[in-house]
Amino acid sequence: MVSIRAAGLVIFSLCLLSYYLYSFSLGPGAVDRKVRKAQTSFTTHGFNFHFKPTNYHRPTTASEISSIVREANAKKQIVRVIGGGHSWTPMINSSDHLLSLDELDRIISIDKEKLQATFEAGIRIGSLARELEKHGLGLQNMGTTDKQSFAGAFMTGTHGTGSRFGIMASTIIALQIVDGLGNIHNVSAENGQDAAELFLAARVSLGALGIVTQVTVQCTKFYHLHRTFTPSTLDDALVRAREYDAQNRNFKLWWIPRTPYVRLIRWQEVDVDTSGDAHSLTVMLDSFKTGLLVAISKVLAPYADSIYPHLMGIVGTAFNTPESLSGPYYDLLPSPAPYTHQETEWFVPADLATQALAEYRNMLEKNNCWTNMVTELRYIAADNSWLSPAYNRPSATINMLLVGNDAEFDRCAPLMQQLLGPHSKYQGRPHWGKVHSLTPQEIRQIYPKWEAFLVIKAKMDPNGVFQNE
Repeated sequence: MVSIRAAGLVIFSLCLLSYYLYSFSLGPGAVDRKVRKAQTSFTTHGFNFHFKPTNYHRPTTASEISSIVREANAKKQIVRVIGGGHSWTPMINSSDHLLSLDELDRIISIDKEKLQATFEAGIRIGSLARELEKHGLGLQNMGTTDKQSFAGAFMTGTHGTGSRFGIMASTIIALQIVDGLGNIHNVSAENGQDAAELFLAARVSLGALGIVTQVTVQCTKFYHLHRTFTPSTLDDALVRAREYDAQNRNFKLWWIPRTPYVRLIRWQEVDVDTSGDAHSLTVMLDSFKTGLLVAISKVLAPYADSIYPHLMGIVGTAFNTPESLSGPYYDLLPSPAPYTHQETEWFVPADLATQALAEYRNMLEKNNCWTNMVTELRYIAADNSWLSPAYNRPSATINMLLVGNDAEFDRCAPLMQQLLGPHSKYQGRPHWGKVHSLTPQEIRQIYPKWEAFLVIKAKMDPNGVFQNE
């Protein structure tokens, strides 16, 4: 029998749900467009950095970008680029010039025989996927959100899941980049040693080497997926995670921290979309449940210590229901996620991932950390981009995500870095777009090509036009 208090809690949360679903549905693109219209101040994904550039630009060609960079270089000013705003770090901060690539969002060419597409780097991932569908092509993989700009996503090492697939940058086979002197370079791994090294450095370069204006990506034929949600427990998942990954095209798990509840999420490629009208309804209901979790978490954040374990047990039971759905890959690989939250994420060796997740569970318990959104475990193939968090190492990612209590995140995120970071046995590498506090010395320790990257940076940006800190 549900208690009156529990029923009241549910009713109260539902009353607030419309508001939170509204904010939940606002991707950085939506918020960002409002800010850009005002052209006054800008913020990052978690609203944890704010800045006001003197000059704001929306160029439409690489030549325009070159002119902006040359002007800034002559005046010893800083130029940074904003994409979808999906970052918790101050990478885009600039008091001088802020440049948006939103106008560079066109498909340039399609090679159906080679399954390759060349396009401008400012296009949003969701829009790109739908444009590629018109030509019978698809992206090899996608991450949690499709609202990022493609350039911003690959430059920070954004990834999806599935050990057959690398980070998004690993699918890039050529790119065009404007350096700190305004010169335009077209580079790939096949244009000689110097170009090949620049290519491997630039694919994940945080905007430090220049402004990428267009890319060529190795695609695949367009495809549909069948996605299943299966309830499980963390103890079972820790034993069988690698098995689940091997058996499926894509696999990840969602764990409700401080509970035993796990949702196994598996994708298999299918020939056709058999979902019919049920597809949009199922996606909406999944967003509804996630939005409800966000609403409850934010409202009750101040009372976490006393009621968190009981609350998350109830939420975990309701949230973790079996579901099955087929549809286009671009609808089923992204997942609902609250816009206003704080997040850190660490890449650890794939063979040690379940051990790391078990220790992370113990760390949360020992330090009484409450993280009121799911923790994901995702697998990623190794790649050769110099600053890729999966550089030369098959990896898995573990994240900490928290809504509504920045103080708790600030207390617990450093504990996660201590457990999984460069000083631990896991030699973890951070997601570049998410919260971390590594020093240059620590970064050098976990990235073997760091010094070689700095050499190329000095050549590409000799006067520090792209260096904001």
